[in-house]
Amino acid sequence: MRGVTIHPRGAVNDADRDGAWETYLAAFEPLRSIALQRHLMTRAEFDEVCDDVRVTKYLAVDTEDAVVGLGTMTNQIEAMPLVEPAYFARRWPEHWAAGRCYYIGFVASHPEKQGTALFTELIQLMSYTAALTGGVAVLDVCRHHVDQHALPQSIGRITSAVVPGLRVEQVDAQTYWAYESPVPASPPDAVIELRDGAVSLPTSAYAVASKATGRP
Repeated sequence: MRGVTIHPRGAVNDADRDGAWETYLAAFEPLRSIALQRHLMTRAEFDEVCDDVRVTKYLAVDTEDAVVGLGTMTNQIEAMPLVEPAYFARRWPEHWAAGRCYYIGFVASHPEKQGTALFTELIQLMSYTAALTGGVAVLDVCRHHVDQHALPQSIGRITSAVVPGLRVEQVDAQTYWAYESPVPASPPDAVIELRDGAVSLPTSAYAVASKATGRP
């Protein structure tokens, strides 16, 4: 992208830290009300990632030295919280043994740069990095981006432009199910409070459970 340079770094220095955070925050803030799983790190968590040299940070910087995009990727899977290394070891044993399993933590471009080639260039550089060793790169995508933007397929097309013969597949899925009860016509005679560990159930609850299970 004209006027923007992407710099792979082990750590993000203090001069770029605030700008990187502002771009990350602007890119992921909208997901707070769209995705059930938390996608937005706290500033403390973000700083930990910036300092963790196990995770490569790809910083996109414009001609005024402003960070307008960034992404993270690592082949040290244990550096990624809530990502299970044992899955990679079982699913791709040869890749795992050779250190050719990669995880993309996130890819973000500032809202002012969305719709430009920046996201494409970030994805292509990160994908090409993994492809140099014949690696497999994994990332997670929330349902909103799957349904509304077909993001996994888009990333596949973007990557295929620099990695001929690329194979794309969904390797896992996690879904969340909600069970919403109707609002009762009359208020319950007891309140269930779980936050402080004090739980009380109305007598009617035990009667319903007994009827459903057939046990007194």
